[in-house]
This record gives sequence, structure tokens and C-alpha cells, in this order.
Amino acid sequence: MGEVERSRLTDLAAEINEEHHACERAALAAVRHALEAGRLLEEAKAGVKRGGWAGWLAKNFDGSQRTAQVYMQLHANRAELEAQTSAPCAGDGGQRVR
Repeated sequence: MGEVERSRLTDLAAEINEEHHACERAALAAVRHALEAGRLLEEAKAGVKRGGWAGWLAKNFDGSQRTAQVYMQLHANRAELEAQTSAPCAGDGGQRVR
């Protein structure tokens, strides 16, 4: 393997790892957004009269009812999720899901 090839492989490894760490950070951010959406949906649901949730959701939420349910389930199970993700992901600064 020539010097140029070795240099290119070193550069590729650095770029691959940079993209890998960016992906991990983005995934963690997505989970955090889903948890916060679930928290806000729970708050909204508590403020809607009984029997009016589906209508309120259809009128006010840009996602599907199923997506709202997933967000709310994530929020309801956040302690378990945090326990499963307690090992810091590489590149996330050692932050846990919150």
C-alpha cells in the first residue's frame, strides 16, 4: 500500500468517525425531542375535557394519533429508557437522555 493510499485511508477513517459521532448525537437529540413532545402532549391531554382528546389532537397536532401515543409512551417510560441508555454514547459529551 502506497503512502497516498495510507493517507487517504487515515482521512477516510477520520471522516467516518466524525459522521458516526454526528449520527449518535442526532439520535440522542431525536429521543430528547420525542420525550419533550410526550411531556407536552400529556400536559395538553390533562387540559382537554374527557372525550375530547382525539378531536383536539386531530385539530392541533401535525403528527398522527399513533405518533402522539408513541411520544406519550416514551415520556411515561422515561425512567426505564434512561436506565437503558445510562452508558454515555461516544461523542455525546457523556450526556444521558433527559
